[in-house]
Amino acid sequence: VVISGVSVASKAYDGAVAAYTGTPMAKAGGSTVAVSGYDYKWSKVDGTPLTEAPKNAGDYKLMVSVKADDPKYMGSADVTFTISKATATIKADDKNILIGATKPSYTATATGLVNGDTISGITFTDNAVNTNTKGSFTITPVGGTISGGNDNYNITYETGTLTINIDVSSIDTAIAAANTAKNGISVDDRAASQVSSGTKF
Repeated sequence: VVISGVSVASKAYDGAVAAYTGTPMAKAGGSTVAVSGYDYKWSKVDGTPLTEAPKNAGDYKLMVSVKADDPKYMGSADVTFTISKATATIKADDKNILIGATKPSYTATATGLVNGDTISGITFTDNAVNTNTKGSFTITPVGGTISGGNDNYNITYETGTLTINIDVSSIDTAIAAANTAKNGISVDDRAASQVSSGTKF
């Protein structure tokens, strides 16, 4: 017999198992016939059997077949479908510190994760040699483990910015002290003494 009426929609990974829709119909010679029932078997598209409906990204098929105990009819139909990878973006969070401060602990924000999936173990690097120079520097995230499986996602990484700023309050203090300079010490010398050695503006 020829079996029709059942479909499985392709979808992007969402953490939920695949499901078929419709009611199978068997035809012989163009006419609908009654059969004893149907069996449903999930597998990868290459025929590797699965014990249950799939949920991870990949190519699959559902075989719908007339039950083996049918006294009169036999036949089967393969319904193929794809679960494509979801798209996730991992962006390093921007950070701000003052000159001379310790580098902060870097973090990232993930978007596109589904079904409660989380990511951990991201590694970060930056291109700031130290924190004694004012400026903007790049924070780069890499790696990480997604709880639902990295193979279920196309992952894009986006950089963040580490901004190192001058502590204006310390400069104001230095200027105020310089304005009270006495005993032949110049304003410039006193102001310079208030700023940490090695600091660059």
